[in-house]
Amino acid sequence: MGMIDIAVPVHVSGRCIAFLHTGQMLPQQPSRTLFRNAAKKLEEWNLDITPLEMEESYRSAEVYTSQRQKALIELITQFAERLSDQANAIMIRKKSAEPLLIKKARTYIKSNITEPIRLEDLAKHLNVSPFYLCRQFQKYVKVRFTEYITRLRVERAKQLLLNQNNRISEVAFEAGFQSIPHFNRSFKRVTGVTPTLWRVQ
Repeated sequence: MGMIDIAVPVHVSGRCIAFLHTGQMLPQQPSRTLFRNAAKKLEEWNLDITPLEMEESYRSAEVYTSQRQKALIELITQFAERLSDQANAIMIRKKSAEPLLIKKARTYIKSNITEPIRLEDLAKHLNVSPFYLCRQFQKYVKVRFTEYITRLRVERAKQLLLNQNNRISEVAFEAGFQSIPHFNRSFKRVTGVTPTLWRVQ
């Protein structure tokens, strides 16, 4: 019947985990010809709905012009980005049930976030083996060691980007990234947008 459904993906760490749907809508005024053609096809499928019910539903559907569709897409895209941000924040949030080792690891990482952080150095600081620390980190934090550091740095970068006087290059190094390309790739993978686009939203 010419109806459309718009879906916007929700990304976390560069992976699509869900879609936000608008639901079915009409991009133009209902057409009797379109309805007749569709009704004929639906009758072939033996659906448990009368032609009258179909027509009433079709004619009561709201019409969304291209301008309204664009506005709706922009709205749910912003909502999808906020959901991604929240998912990222949840992954790096401190949990009270964590063992002391993980709490100490988080504290060390946060204190040294602007410096290169190696698993071996942190394990030595905590007096445990790198293998053991890696497994414990994965078990309690639910993300890989390097991914956690990246997320923490991206969150720091987002705060720094709020200041329009900070240049992108300054933000990258202040957040602990060792190069601009690495910063840009990591930021887009975690948030779904580039640092420049995130700043102007």
